[in-house]
Amino acid sequence: MLFGRGGDVNRTDTIANMITDFLKETLKDWLGTTTIGLLFRRRHSRTVVIAYFTDLFDIGVILAIMFADFRRPSDREIDAFIDSELDDVAKRAMERLNLDDSDLASDAIYVVGPRIWNIAGAKAAFRKGKDDRIRYTPTGVTILYFTQHQLIGYQCALDLYTGRALDESTDEYFYKDVVSVSVRTMSETFHLDKADRRAIKGTELEKMIENDTLHLKKAEKFILTTSGGTALEVILNDPKFLEAVGGGAMPKDRTEKAVTAVRRMLLEKKIK
Repeated sequence: MLFGRGGDVNRTDTIANMITDFLKETLKDWLGTTTIGLLFRRRHSRTVVIAYFTDLFDIGVILAIMFADFRRPSDREIDAFIDSELDDVAKRAMERLNLDDSDLASDAIYVVGPRIWNIAGAKAAFRKGKDDRIRYTPTGVTILYFTQHQLIGYQCALDLYTGRALDESTDEYFYKDVVSVSVRTMSETFHLDKADRRAIKGTELEKMIENDTLHLKKAEKFILTTSGGTALEVILNDPKFLEAVGGGAMPKDRTEKAVTAVRRMLLEKKIK
């Protein structure tokens, strides 16, 4: 379970193989030649393993296997899983934008942050790793594609439980129209509809909501601004998110890379 008892992100072969290997190592000494059929399915917050034994010699063993909570994936495994999901979204976004690799002047850049609004009821969860970094779902994803003459932005809310990209949008900017890229701290307010409120009900995030509204007083935002006054924005962090999960830190490496990449591209296009 990638997000503890609040989640059941176990769609990948990596996680399934991990569980299978765990069973083999634990059971091989005392199962002998017993035939075991394993059926993995989701049930609430844990992986349920239904074992069919040709010789039901120990009902206690069966129950222990059925309801065991296997070890959580490591922080590194979770990060690899998230990176893979982001790459899949980027590929689908390129198809949506009718782009291929030959259209790109440089590698695409990701900017990500927590998101619990406009998520179409997708289940929300946060987890703090041993490295004190916060992982979360849904993830607000912004992907920046640099073509010869334009910067193209794709945005969505990525549901890590299902791999679905929700609330998708795209924007295109000529480099000459981009006037700044920055990270700023400001207040933001979001109204949560019924589906969004249901998505966080019973989680540590529920206490952040007042009168169906999320107030972020010190939201850290990535902002790309154009001469026409439009902006591409991403919420990166807010103290409220950290308080809700008992402290920790939001990763900033993707954001720093994005700011550097956009500024470099603007300089190359002789725009300051």
